[in-house]
Amino acid sequence: MESFNFHEMQKVQVRELTHEKMKDLISNANDQLSHQLLVDKDGSVYINTEIYSTIWDFIYYHKGSWLSGNGYVGPFAASDDNYVKQLRKEIIEIWNHRPSRETEEFFENLLNY
Repeated sequence: MESFNFHEMQKVQVRELTHEKMKDLISNANDQLSHQLLVDKDGSVYINTEIYSTIWDFIYYHKGSWLSGNGYVGPFAASDDNYVKQLRKEIIEIWNHRPSRETEEFFENLLNY
């Protein structure tokens, strides 16, 4: 197996998320750890190892939890171009169809009422 650098929490902006950058995010995550694919409200895409994190106020989207050893991340997962393409497409579509800031504020205020 080829060597690679585990640099967790690498971030890429959705507008800059090319196929190669998505592949790099996946490849550089350690499959021996559990992960979540996250997009924060500023459009940063990253793979987080803190499954039960307290950062939810800043998260716009998450792709569920990927348990360790299941092949969702790492070089082998990144070598599957269809998988990389599907994840990238999903992120971009969800980001492009997000509600306006006014709609988000309305629902935040409603929840806090």
